[in-house]
Amino acid sequence: MKKRILSAALSLLLILGLNGASAAGSGEPGFYAMDAVQGITVEPLLAEGGPARAELADVDGDGLEEVFWPGSAALRVTVADSREESQYLLLLRETGGGTVYYADQQTGGGPLTFLIRFSLPDRQTKLELTVSSDAPGFAPLRVSLAYTPAAAEDVHPAEPEAPTQPTPGPDPAGETGDPPAQGETERPWLTCTRDGRCPLTAFSDLDPEAWYHDGIHYALERGIMNGYDGGLFSPGSAASRAMLVTILWRMEGSPSASDAMPFGDVDPGAWYAEAIRWAAGVKLVGGYDPETFGPNDPVTREQFAVILWRYIRMKDPGREAPDRPLEFADAGEVSDWADEALRWMTAEGVLRGTEDHRLAPGETATRAQIATMLMRCDPLG
Repeated sequence: MKKRILSAALSLLLILGLNGASAAGSGEPGFYAMDAVQGITVEPLLAEGGPARAELADVDGDGLEEVFWPGSAALRVTVADSREESQYLLLLRETGGGTVYYADQQTGGGPLTFLIRFSLPDRQTKLELTVSSDAPGFAPLRVSLAYTPAAAEDVHPAEPEAPTQPTPGPDPAGETGDPPAQGETERPWLTCTRDGRCPLTAFSDLDPEAWYHDGIHYALERGIMNGYDGGLFSPGSAASRAMLVTILWRMEGSPSASDAMPFGDVDPGAWYAEAIRWAAGVKLVGGYDPETFGPNDPVTREQFAVILWRYIRMKDPGREAPDRPLEFADAGEVSDWADEALRWMTAEGVLRGTEDHRLAPGETATRAQIATMLMRCDPLG
C-alpha cells in the first residue's frame, strides 16, 4: 500500500537539505508537487542530465508554496527492489487516464532504474507515474506529480545562429548521417551543439559526434525511444518486432486498443502488448500466421520498410510509391511483398543503402538505423 512519508513541503525541505523559498512564479519550467512514496525514488533531472535542485515556489500562483525543481526536463525513477525474472512496467500518464507520455518495461533483479525523457506538455499538467509487476504480491507503486512549462511564456530569447555541424561519418552497418537541410533549423536534433546539453550524453554508450546523432536525438526528443537500465541505449543492437511496433504506437500518441489480442505468443501483460493490439487492429502488422507474431524476433530492413510504409499510408492513404525499379546491386534479393515499400523509402531518401550501394533487405535493422530512418521520415508526415 502506498505510504506518504511527508506531507508538509517545509519538512521535506529540511530533511533533504533543499533550497529555501524563492520568489513566486519563477518563470521556469519543471516538475513540482511530487509525492514521496515508499519503495520508489523519483529524481527530476535537468535537460543536460544532471540532477535538478529543489526549492519552494508558488508555482500555481495560488499563494501556496510547493516543492519545485526549476529547469527539470526528465526523470530518473528507481524501484528499490525487484524480483529476479519478473517484469516491471512503468507508465507515466496524465492524471485521470489521459495521455500516456511514457511507457517502458524491465526485467527485475535488484534495484531498477528508468530514465524518462518524453515530449513535455505545453500546459500545466497533473501526472501519475505507476510501476506495476507480475511479481507475486507486488502492489503497484503510484507517484503523483505535476509539470509546468512556465518558461515558455516568460522567456523570449533571440533567434540563435545555427551552429556549425560536424560532418557525420558513415554507419558501417548501412545508413549515413546528413547535415541539416535548409529551412529545418527549428528541429533541435539538427541544431544541437552536441555538448553537455545534448540528450545523448545521458547514455554512456552514445557518442554525440557519431553518424547516428540526429536520429537518436530525434527519437529521444519525440519520446518514442528510451534507453535501458544502467544508462545504456545500445545503438547497435537489433531492433525487435515488438520494439518497432511500440515506437510507431508512441508516435501515434499511445492510443488505447479495443480489439482482442489476436496472437497467442504475445503476453497480455507485456510492455509491448497494448502496442501490438493497436497495430494489429489498424492492420499495421500481421503475424507469421494467425497465432504467431514473434515479438522478440529481430526486424529486418525490408520488414521495417513495409511496416513504416503501412503507417505512412494509414496517415496519408493517397500517398503512392514511384513506379520505377530499385537500382541497387542487391535489388534482386528484395521480397516481392517489400518491393513497393522499398521503392517509396529509397525515392524519399528515408533509406539510402550501404556504402557499397546495397539495400541489404534481409539484414537486421539496428536501433540506431531505425531512429535515423524515422527522423528522415518525420517531415514527410
